[in-house]
Amino acid sequence: GTRLCVLYQVKRGQDTQQTIEEARLLIAWAERLEDWRNVSQLHMRTANEYISLGNTTEGEAHLNESLLIAKKHRLESRSQILRSMCFFKIRTGDLQQAFHFAREATLEAEQRGDIHGIAKGLSMMARVKWQAGDIELAEFYLNEAEYRHSRIGYRRGLAEVWNTRGELARTRGDLAAAELAYREAVERYESCGSVSAVFAKLNLGSTYVSAGKFSKAEIVLDEVDEFLRKTPRPVISELIGLLRAICRIHFEDWSAVATGLVEIKKKIEEIGIVDVDFATTARTAAVACEAGGRADLAAEAWQLAYAQFDALGRADDAAEAAARLAR
Repeated sequence: GTRLCVLYQVKRGQDTQQTIEEARLLIAWAERLEDWRNVSQLHMRTANEYISLGNTTEGEAHLNESLLIAKKHRLESRSQILRSMCFFKIRTGDLQQAFHFAREATLEAEQRGDIHGIAKGLSMMARVKWQAGDIELAEFYLNEAEYRHSRIGYRRGLAEVWNTRGELARTRGDLAAAELAYREAVERYESCGSVSAVFAKLNLGSTYVSAGKFSKAEIVLDEVDEFLRKTPRPVISELIGLLRAICRIHFEDWSAVATGLVEIKKKIEEIGIVDVDFATTARTAAVACEAGGRADLAAEAWQLAYAQFDALGRADDAAEAAARLAR
């Protein structure tokens, strides 16, 4: 049965749509074998592939099926699936449910004495609180996660901690600390061969943009684009598009900015994605457009920022965007 998931891992990353087709066949095969552990795992991994493509409806359906099977057969993977549910709820803007799943994942792990699972759950709780703008609580959960990751020597988990530390520093406006944290995260991810290094690089590129280091930003974003050519991720692509739009604002390439903002807004609405990075990056783009004397383009960016902040339940930030739009 385990060979099914090994085969899936071999196929994964070659072609996302083909991977999904292969997974359907593998799920049917595992069901015939009544290998419920792998049926559940394959549903969860297929869900993650769908979500990466921006298909949240199919993604949620597979996640629900994965959790249902895990509960029915009392599988140890319940904690892992609950963390995936948490990530999905973050992506679709339901932070209350996201925190519920993260807490449930942590409790499941505690019941089994699984320090690794507890640490991962605490990391997810930290990320939910960061998305919600509760930095103090996010730091508390992150410190608890770091302590446990250090106890068991989980290198990838510590890389995740550094990446989230970068997010918190950036939210506080400490771009120098954010840059150091993201660079540390990239090195730690790469040292254990994790493809998640690409997310830390994206965050680093975003930090460079915020700091006005546009040339450095372009270099890092090019590296992320190189990864995306091999493994398409629409959500990341749209965020890169938004960051590149800010670079174009700096160089006063208004035609490219206008085209980029319209296309990005349309794509984000189609995917139905919600993320604090989209919100804050759109706000940065709006302010930059205003400074460049392009109120029309600023309005496009403020609309995107408002929709994202509103979906995240961040009332003060949404109110700021609405006030700018009303001018």
